[in-house]
Amino acid sequence: MILTANINFAAENLSISTCSRIVQRILACLWLEEERLFTDALHEEFQEAIFTAATTPCEERNHRIDPIAIAQSTWLKRSQMACVL
Repeated sequence: MILTANINFAAENLSISTCSRIVQRILACLWLEEERLFTDALHEEFQEAIFTAATTPCEERNHRIDPIAIAQSTWLKRSQMACVL
């Protein structure tokens, strides 16, 4: 899912903002869901990772984005809401 060397380097060094990680995870879920590769186990793992990232005391906007995005019924709607926010 990481498309450029710069983003890959930032991901490996954990220098991507928390908000970007949340959006990246939602987009990964969307892709897996669209490809019919999204299992219940992956759903739980991603959802936990997204909630954990959103509740870390890094950025105030994470606390606004995550609950609203996760409240949507599908990963497509979640990704759309995350992009709007």
